[in-house]
Amino acid sequence: DNIWVELVRIAHRQFGWQENKPNAVTATRYYRLFNTTEINQICVKKFGVTIKEIFQCGLALLGAFLSRPIIQEDYFRAFAQVTERQIDTNSFVKLICKTDRELRAILKKEQRYDSQFAFAYNSLRAFPLVRLSNGESDTFMCPLPTLLFWRFTAGLYYELVSEENFGHLFGQSVQKYVGDLAVNAFQRDTVTILPEHEYVMGKKRKDSADWIILDQKAALFIECKSKRLSWDTKTNIEDTKPLEKDITQVATAIAQLYKTIGDYTEGRYSNLAYDENLRVYPVLVTLESLHFFGPLILNKIKAAVVEKLAEAGLGENLLTDMPYSICSMTDLEGSFSFMNKVGVSDFMDQKFSDPETSDWSFNSYTSHRIGTIRPRENLFPESYQEIFVGLSLGL
Repeated sequence: DNIWVELVRIAHRQFGWQENKPNAVTATRYYRLFNTTEINQICVKKFGVTIKEIFQCGLALLGAFLSRPIIQEDYFRAFAQVTERQIDTNSFVKLICKTDRELRAILKKEQRYDSQFAFAYNSLRAFPLVRLSNGESDTFMCPLPTLLFWRFTAGLYYELVSEENFGHLFGQSVQKYVGDLAVNAFQRDTVTILPEHEYVMGKKRKDSADWIILDQKAALFIECKSKRLSWDTKTNIEDTKPLEKDITQVATAIAQLYKTIGDYTEGRYSNLAYDENLRVYPVLVTLESLHFFGPLILNKIKAAVVEKLAEAGLGENLLTDMPYSICSMTDLEGSFSFMNKVGVSDFMDQKFSDPETSDWSFNSYTSHRIGTIRPRENLFPESYQEIFVGLSLGL
């Protein structure tokens, strides 16, 4: 009965291995997201190493394991930019490593023999390095190098999320990243990029959309969310309450975006005058792909959005007049460059004019338009240089 829920959890189990293989664009993205002054201070206080040191050590290890299954403990000391302090077993390596005996005991306890047989959490995600000892010297094994890559990029979030003020700081960093991405991607003189702007309604202070990207005919009103789906949503089929909760949170964010767009249409934005001829497209940007697809899930989201709009006194007609999109950061990175070539209005108008493509992801639609899968362009060469130069990785 829950076939569409099953397809969602299959997508979360499988698609990441194709979408998030070790690559420079993703490494650069997470480096920029974490490498702020405030988050770096949190990292140093907790682990004794900087964000840059974690990424360079992780990349050095990854480069080694992409070409060999086992390395000696002193192997990555050969990398000039990886210092002794970075590879101290009390810092980064200890964070992502267990002995074979320790890991075997953990994995045995995690094994499930029910509907989550293929979906249960596996601690190789947290400890992708396995320490082997012969009594004289230690070696390291990395069964799945992709898990190592995920650990020091997206996985670093889970080490820091419980730290005081991290959630707020990381949310700000995600929002800034989207703006920086737009500035670097859009080179057209006809495209305007507006950051979040404060406006006042009576005695109440309010904020505009996080970003507004517009050309002469259409505008993207973008809301950025760093929160991720719960693990139970990605893996559970018997209890759909976690899924319902996450859908409600997504719908709430979309409804909030419609509310601030309503203030724009009433002329309350001080940085953008209302233009009745400007087509508006709300876009909710999520850090990772939600993999929400299929009629059951999409209709649940729509119904939840309609409910939230009704609570705010807004009509369902907004969904037709201003159709919303849910877009992952990966999709945004590829699509912005294509929008720069064809224009915001051309991209969005054609996408939503065809019922078949209206529910597609930005990335799928971009690939459809150009007839092939479009490789993502690294739009932050300076950040790439910071972490990659000096490391002979062969990526």
